[in-house]
Amino acid sequence: MSHQKYLRRRRFSLHTAFINATMISEIDAPVEFEVSIGNYGNKLDDQLPASVSTTQPTNAVFDGCHYYFLPWGDSKPCVTVDCQWEDVTFRLETVNLLLTIVDKLVRLSSLISLYTGWSKKTDTSFIFGITSVIQHRF
Repeated sequence: MSHQKYLRRRRFSLHTAFINATMISEIDAPVEFEVSIGNYGNKLDDQLPASVSTTQPTNAVFDGCHYYFLPWGDSKPCVTVDCQWEDVTFRLETVNLLLTIVDKLVRLSSLISLYTGWSKKTDTSFIFGITSVIQHRF
């Protein structure tokens, strides 16, 4: 029994651009790159819809010293992986809110210590000041 069909799912797309491919070892076959997220984008997986997740096969060119590179020139390959995942944005929103609060507390503590010469080891009234600021902000 699969519970996947009952979960709310969201669609995501990963867009990837390849700038260059250098320092490739000597090979005799064309080189291609594949981008995947889990099984999405895997061209060998038949259970998921196909995506444009691989670059065109290109023969590597010798650089004159030790390595090979892919001669993409001005036309850089781009690939896209379309996928669907369980909607967990409610978890991310909570984490982002907590991280924002922590960031504001750290910035406020550094400002207070800068202006008052406050030492964290000796004074505990700082906590009460922070609490009142949070209550007024949120």
